[in-house]
Amino acid sequence: MTSKSEVQRRLICMHIIGSLEIGGAENMLCKLIEAADRQRIEHVVVSLLPLDVLQHRLIAAGARVLSLNMSRNRLLLADICRLAKIIKRHKPDLVHTWMYISDIIGGLATRLAGKIPVIFSIRHGRFIVASTRTVVLARVTALLAHLIPARIITCSSAAGDIHRQIGYPSELIKVIPNGFVINDHTSLQGKLRTHIGVNPAAKLIGIIGRHAPGKDYQNFITAAAVVKKQIPAAEFIMCGKGVEKSNATLLAAINAAGLDDCVHLLGRQMNPAWILADLSLLVSSSASEAFANVIGEAMAGGIPCVATDVGDSAHIVGNTGIIVPPHDPEALAQGMLLMLRKPSAELKQMGVLAQERIVQMFSLPSVARCYENLYFEVANDRRAQG
Repeated sequence: MTSKSEVQRRLICMHIIGSLEIGGAENMLCKLIEAADRQRIEHVVVSLLPLDVLQHRLIAAGARVLSLNMSRNRLLLADICRLAKIIKRHKPDLVHTWMYISDIIGGLATRLAGKIPVIFSIRHGRFIVASTRTVVLARVTALLAHLIPARIITCSSAAGDIHRQIGYPSELIKVIPNGFVINDHTSLQGKLRTHIGVNPAAKLIGIIGRHAPGKDYQNFITAAAVVKKQIPAAEFIMCGKGVEKSNATLLAAINAAGLDDCVHLLGRQMNPAWILADLSLLVSSSASEAFANVIGEAMAGGIPCVATDVGDSAHIVGNTGIIVPPHDPEALAQGMLLMLRKPSAELKQMGVLAQERIVQMFSLPSVARCYENLYFEVANDRRAQG
C-alpha cells in the first residue's frame, strides 16, 4: 500500500526494447503486461526496430505500442534524439529498457528527455559464445550503468554475477526471475503426433529455441544420435526461428548424424503449446542462458526437462529433471536416456513435480507484482528527491 507521499495515480511505465520478434525477453515483456494490474500501471512499449508479430499481443493486453523504426544495422544520433522526443511526449514516470542496445539508446534518450528514472535489464548469460558485438555492447552498458539507471533487473542470479565481473554496480542489481502460468495442454494432445505422422508409441523429445550459437543445436543433434540408437521409438522435435528445412547448416548436421528420418523441423512458433502437449521430454542443450524461458514453459505444462548447467537452469529445474554439463553431448544423451527409460507413471510424476515447482517459485502473478513494486519504489524515490 502506498503512503500519501507516494505515487497515488496510475503510474506510466515506458518499456524500450530492440524488437517485437519472438524471443525470451520479448515474451517476458508480453507476459508481464498481460499480468499487469491495469488499475495501478499503464504500459507504453517502444520497439527500436519496426513493429513485429508481438505487437498484437501487447495491444490486446492494453499497452500502447510504438516504433522508432530504426535501421537494424545502423545507429544515428538522430535516432536517440527522436526517441527522446517520444519519451517527452508520453511523460512516463519511469523507463524500463530491455537488453544492451535498448539500455544504451534508451538510457541516453531518457537523459536527454529529462530527469526520468531508468531501469536497465540484464537478459544475457555467459559471454563464452557471445559475438564480439555483444561483448562490446555489454561493456559499454556496464560503463553507463554507473551513470544512468536507478536499478538494474536481472532475470537470474548467475547472469547478475557475470555482469558484476565486467563492471556492473552490484548495489543496483536486483534479481526478478521470469514468471509462468500453469497450462493444461490436455485439449491439445495428439495434434503434434498427427501433424508429424507418428504413432502413439513414439517418444517425442523436443527442443525449442532460435538457431544460434548459444543454443548449441549441434550438442543436441549429437546426443540425439546416441539416443536413437538405443531407443528406436525416439522422434525429435525442433522448432524456433531458423530451425527449418531452408537452414542448410542445420540440415547438414542432422543428415551427418543419420537423423534425417526422425527429426521434425517446425520453424518459428507463435505459441508452442500444441508442441509441448505431446512431448515426453523437453531438452535445453544451451551453451549460454540467463534464464531459459522454454524450461519454465515446459515445466508449467507438466513436461520434465533435461538441461545443461548454464545460467539459472539448475535452479529452475531443481529435483524435477536432470542437469548435465554444457558442451557434453554424451552426458546430454545419458540424461535423456535416463529419463526416457523411466516407467511412464514415474515420468509423468516428474512432470507433476515440475509443475508444482513453477507454482511455488516462478508464478507469473507473483513475478509481475515484484516488477510493479519495483516500478513504484523507483518512481517514488524520484518524487521524494523532487
